[in-house]
Amino acid sequence: MRPVKNNFNLLLLPLALGGFAVAQPVYNLLLNTPVFLLARQNTRADVWALTAVLSVLGPLVLAFPGWLARQRWPVFSALWCWAVSGSLATLFVAQLLQTSLGGHWLLFIGLATAVGFTISWLLLFSRWQILTPVLAVFAALFPLWFLFFATATEQFDSFAAVPLDGQAAGKPLADIIFIILDELPLATLLDEDKQIDGVLFPGFARLQSLSNWYYNTTSVADGTVDAVPAILTGLYPQEEDSDPSIAAHPVNLFTILSQRYQYNVAEMVTRLCPQNLCPHSGPGMYSRFKALLLDLSAIYLHRVAPERWSNKLPDVTDNWSGFFAERQVIFPDGWLKYAGTQTQIDRPGLFRRFTDSIQKRDRPTLNFLHILFPHAPLAYFPSGENYGLEWLRGQVKQHWGNVEWGVVSGKQRHYLQTQYADALLDNLLEHLQQQGMLHESMLVVVADHGINFALNDTRRGLSGTNQAATLRVPLFIKFPGQMQGKRLTTPAMTIDILPTLLAALGATSDALKFDGIDLQSPAISTPRPRLASSYLRRKLQVLDEADLDITQLVIENRTQLDLDDRDGALWQIGPYDAYRGQAVTTLCDQSATGIGVDFDGFHELPNTDPQQTIHAYVSGTFSGDEVAQTSKPFLITSNGIIVASGYTWLFNDRWQFFALVEPKYVKQADWAPQAWLVEGRECLGP
Repeated sequence: MRPVKNNFNLLLLPLALGGFAVAQPVYNLLLNTPVFLLARQNTRADVWALTAVLSVLGPLVLAFPGWLARQRWPVFSALWCWAVSGSLATLFVAQLLQTSLGGHWLLFIGLATAVGFTISWLLLFSRWQILTPVLAVFAALFPLWFLFFATATEQFDSFAAVPLDGQAAGKPLADIIFIILDELPLATLLDEDKQIDGVLFPGFARLQSLSNWYYNTTSVADGTVDAVPAILTGLYPQEEDSDPSIAAHPVNLFTILSQRYQYNVAEMVTRLCPQNLCPHSGPGMYSRFKALLLDLSAIYLHRVAPERWSNKLPDVTDNWSGFFAERQVIFPDGWLKYAGTQTQIDRPGLFRRFTDSIQKRDRPTLNFLHILFPHAPLAYFPSGENYGLEWLRGQVKQHWGNVEWGVVSGKQRHYLQTQYADALLDNLLEHLQQQGMLHESMLVVVADHGINFALNDTRRGLSGTNQAATLRVPLFIKFPGQMQGKRLTTPAMTIDILPTLLAALGATSDALKFDGIDLQSPAISTPRPRLASSYLRRKLQVLDEADLDITQLVIENRTQLDLDDRDGALWQIGPYDAYRGQAVTTLCDQSATGIGVDFDGFHELPNTDPQQTIHAYVSGTFSGDEVAQTSKPFLITSNGIIVASGYTWLFNDRWQFFALVEPKYVKQADWAPQAWLVEGRECLGP
């Protein structure tokens, strides 16, 4: 072992390798995804603290024991530094190898470790140790570069207010209630005649009966960070990377109305409302910073772990925060307590608190809520009871596989959660009625984008086949004084909402240049192309009107979920669900074949009432020689009674089963789930 010539290398090498292996990838993520910092309301102070931890304090804490022992125990000191530096170098190499070897976990780990510790040895004990100070200098540039460009957390208390002309003399401004739902395609709400299904969704049907329903509306983006700013600015998304903050969108709904309205606002993803107009009842620094470190660690683990281990890690593809739910950021009391994109926050609770906060005040009020609901995680029954934290299965990295059961099961859960969103909406309408605000207020309800359930297709990113599911969204506008609904079929876009709202208020301004138009104006009859961008491809693309037809989607939804059968709707979707409630012996003979059945543990949905929790999602894996190489049907039984069925799904070389069981079966005192593979007239089990 060549001695360490420069004892400072005992500190410099961990600093250098920590910069390359950990700090720089994290900085790159935060710069490319500004919404990540906005999600938990992280401030500039949080950014400075994070930089100090990643680039200085963290590596020094790891290296310090070896540094202290350099005089008395030089061998221990050198080996300690080698171990720390080797581990950091292994993390760096793992990120390089993941795309090529991530599926071969043993080779991946072995090669990453061998190369990482070899690099550490060379930089510490060989003649190549002269490169260590050079690498440390480069690593020191990473935090400087990051701090210079990290502007996403800047709070804007001042802005250029937009002067508005118009407003009929002596006519009071109407209160505004503006709701943006998330991940809700129009096709979900429709019956066979492409009207709102009033049986499944009475709240939306009630809203449609008193507002203008712009049936033929498209979103201009497939992702929230583009779609919501487009709604609030009336402008198409730009081709550059998304930045859903006021810094990138200084002229928006909030700044335009700032001189005339007081605000009651909750933004869950964007930060378009200036801090002085919309003071957030946010978390303290300790809570924010803890959540930031936890969320970053979840994403980082996905970057360095073998792919087959990814299902053991928190899902980081559907949200921007809250990946370790049980350690989520804690907000102070107040109805804004749950604002932010925290994955497992009580989102229905946020909706209810927002509803209760709407009151008739001495000044016209803009009541605005963007809520990640019925967005995943899909966890709720229409009653408001939940079945725990469960993400969509049957997909990998937001791409559906070739097993239809994953698509149908996911769609079932989406419908059930949308029914709960419908109940919350109906409660909002009832509250407005009781407050005497429903008639004279302006009410806007829209979804930012939809979701696609289709085999071998993306869940949300625009493809050549999912535009109708992803972009056709519900849009309802109830104008002041309106109480009679209309169904309008003229093509519209979500960028039309802001110009329409301002025109309805009698407010105009020559300074405002929108891409959207007033849907009440004659301009709506002039043909125009409809455009949209994708987080997969930033450039705006012209949409083909034929691709936006939702006829086939509605037919598929109603067929797959048996929606026209009111008794079996949503629950008769598996291959043997017609036998639910019957003895398993009516279908097959139970055989003990040695098949292994491992049930997944229950994942509690935090911040929810245990009395409202039902362990109704049954999932796990089959193993053993009898498990075939193709997908097979399975049964879920309880005490010999069939309660659900489905098809197995191969994921990470393991055959998974998953099914949602109707609550009435789970609530029985003798509930004891079992899983069986179905092979002809035999049910194979352990």
